[in-house]
Formats: sequence, C-alpha cells, structure tokens
Amino acid sequence: MNKAYFKFALLSLSLSGSAHAQTNRQPAGFAVVELFTSEGCSSCPAAERTLAKIKDEYKQNVCVLEFHVDYWNYLGWKDEFSSKEYTLRQQKYASVLHTGSTYTTQAIINGNQEMVGSDYTKISSAIDKSLSKTSANQISLSAATAQGTVAVNYNVANLKNQLFNIVLVKKAATVNIKKGENGGRQLEHHNIVLSLNTIATENAKGTAMVNLPAGVKPDEVYIIAYAQQKSNWATTGAAQCGIDK
Repeated sequence: MNKAYFKFALLSLSLSGSAHAQTNRQPAGFAVVELFTSEGCSSCPAAERTLAKIKDEYKQNVCVLEFHVDYWNYLGWKDEFSSKEYTLRQQKYASVLHTGSTYTTQAIINGNQEMVGSDYTKISSAIDKSLSKTSANQISLSAATAQGTVAVNYNVANLKNQLFNIVLVKKAATVNIKKGENGGRQLEHHNIVLSLNTIATENAKGTAMVNLPAGVKPDEVYIIAYAQQKSNWATTGAAQCGIDK
C-alpha cells in the first residue's frame, strides 16, 4: 500500500467515524406521531407496518402511537382497541388543522402536520425536520404500579396554556380478524393506545394515576406523555418511560 493511499484510507475512516458519531448524538428536538387506524380498514395494515418501521429506526425522542377509531366497526368487525374518544380526537385535529375531513390512515406529526400514514418518505422527512429543532418544552417522567393502577410522576418545564397528555401504550398485539375488510388476516399492532388521560393543569409537577386494564401486565405497556398548546394543539414536548413493578 503506498503512502498516499494509506493517508486517504485513514481520512475516509476518520470522516466515516465522525459522521456515525453525529447520527448517534441526542436529537435537539422530538416528534410525536399519532396514527389513526382501525382493524376494519384494509388500508391500515400497511400504515401500521410503516409505524413499526419508524419505531424501529428512530430510537431517540420519537414517540409513535396507534389510536384505533370506532367508525369502521359498523362493517361487522369491532376493533377491540377502538374508542369513540379517539374518533373525537381525530375530529378535533380536522378542526384545528382545517383539513375538512378525517380518514384512515391519517398520521398527525407534532399536532400540526397531517399526512397519509403509509407514506414513509413523507413521515420520516417530517420527523427529521422536527428532530433538528430545539424542543420548546422539557418533560421528565417516571412510573410505577400501585394496586392495579400506574402512578405517573411528571415534571414539565411549562404547562401554561397547554394540555398535558398521559398515554398508556401497549407495546404489541397480534389479532386474528374474522370479519370486515381484513377478514381472514392476522394483524400485528404496535404502540396501541389503551388509555388517554388529558390533564388541563398548569401545575408543572405532579402525579397522575392511570388505570391498568385487567389482564395487562406492567411489562406489556409503557407511558408516553406530551404537551400541546390549547389553542392549536401543536405539540411542545414529549417523553416516554417504562413502568416499575
């Protein structure tokens, strides 16, 4: 190996290592991805796979959530994770974002951008832009079980004129669908919202009690919390934590 080539190889290795170190740095910002989905919609499995891919690829400061809506249940298959509350949440986004309608699979990024939930390129681009911006709000969390409930301790830099969402999330579930548009399919879900607790308080530090559904074990779930502006629902900060037994 000649000296010129050796120096070039060392330079290339150095630049490669520097670039790798850059990608492993803690992001300045955050991203919350809310996917509105349903087991009764044939378009939703592709979007949920996209959500799972996002979850696997982004290890820091990205929170992904599956909100199962109830307006597909009329087709003969009732989504066990669906809730009217999540449908109303999606309708609220339609109002504040002036989209004029709701649909599955709709993804909301940081409360202020909406896009098709299976569009990986557009979602990842929105996430990358969000991560490059400094977070406007810092949140710290811890959680522990307490007699069938979960005690969530939170400390938020600022909750003035904001809503604070504490979400109980099931890590994964496999469901065999027997009827509806996905009849005969086995669906894989990830980061399923089991409960959404929205606190309208300006107390930046406190403890919230979250019910743990019967049959759900603490190691099957975790907590995601995020703050949103009351006026336009833009997300200002987010955090997540496991649950101590």
